Amino acid sequence: MASTVASMRLFVVLPAFWASASALLMAPTAVIRTSQKVFIEDTDAYGVVYHANYLRFFERAATAECLGGGCIGLVSVDAMRYSTAAVLGDECTVECTPTSGDSSSCSAALIRTSDARELCSASGLRLAHLGHGFEATEKDARLEAELIPDVCNAPLLDPSGDSLRLHYDEASCAGSLSLHAVARYFERHRTTFLGGPTRLAELAATGVNVVVARIKGLRLLPAAHEIAAGTPLELRCRLSLKARNTQVVFEQWLLDGNTLKPLARGDVVCLCISAESQKIIAVPQFLLHELQIWM
Repeated sequence: MASTVASMRLFVVLPAFWASASALLMAPTAVIRTSQKVFIEDTDAYGVVYHANYLRFFERAATAECLGGGCIGLVSVDAMRYSTAAVLGDECTVECTPTSGDSSSCSAALIRTSDARELCSASGLRLAHLGHGFEATEKDARLEAELIPDVCNAPLLDPSGDSLRLHYDEASCAGSLSLHAVARYFERHRTTFLGGPTRLAELAATGVNVVVARIKGLRLLPAAHEIAAGTPLELRCRLSLKARNTQVVFEQWLLDGNTLKPLARGDVVCLCISAESQKIIAVPQFLLHELQIWM
């Protein structure tokens, strides 16, 4: 099968982690190297690594030394920047560096070894015990309180009308919501606003690709650690256009469908790229008209 032939190997460079029942500590100097194969299951229909899977790569690497030390995973990323897509067959290095003054946080970059080009970078990757073992910080509580009125004022934009629930295969090791599941929920929602998979295929056929360029403030909120599989979920989104209509900005929230408590949030910037020139272009007029309906 293709997945056994075409693969990408990541060589991961990260600081060592120490796990305990109540906290996760990062050793400030020790460096551990691990390898990880990425099969075709980690790529999309175009043969490039699906953007949410970079979170998986970083989380697997960062928690490799914590296995058996409790249910630990990513709970937030301050910023991610996608420069060039990694493709099957690439050999890359993931470099993780401790964040000064924060033992549970690191920055990371995916670098292609053939030309030393940085493909994706992330800052403020925060690790914590998941589920009921999660210990909220003052920033978590403050952000949750600040988001409640913001979310309530956001339009309930759900053109698909599809119900959404947390499934077991999308849950964290603790059975609660996972950060990469949130990234996938947000992507499905954005795709719907852009006209669905059919519209994206039509755009690609005309030489226009819609790509994720940056993600800011992607994080699980305290309530995310209290839900379990079967919990109904609700997506909300606010759209805006920036930089002369070359950037589509999605402010996205995930809510508990029962209580309407905010579970997760994130801001995603998408760009339209010319397949021919590989340059950023303005949103096509017909797509611009569809987006403006939701703004």
